[in-house]
Amino acid sequence: MNDNIRDFIEQKYEGAKILYAEKEFNGEIDVEIIHDNIKKDVKFNRRNEWISTTWDVPVSQLPDVVRESVQDSYPEYRIDDADYIETPAGDRYKLEIERGEWDRTIFVTPDGIILN
Repeated sequence: MNDNIRDFIEQKYEGAKILYAEKEFNGEIDVEIIHDNIKKDVKFNRRNEWISTTWDVPVSQLPDVVRESVQDSYPEYRIDDADYIETPAGDRYKLEIERGEWDRTIFVTPDGIILN
């Protein structure tokens, strides 16, 4: 991991502890950190540019606006799993929803707009 990545993490995630960094087969760099007592996965492209940061979110901690939007759009489904994703283009939740044996993945903005 080079100094640019380390500097980025120190600035964006002040006080974060870097657990490990590894280069993926596609050339991306995956850095796992602990920030605010949350394990986060920070990805960079081959040019050491930040792509995204992802972490698990307990379904019980989703904002009401996100839960209500999903309930209105997918009334027969329940939210099974949630991740928060930060990107340079904006943030979103990645939600796995299910109804019986059916499941799907949807993306929702923090203000409740369903993206797919």
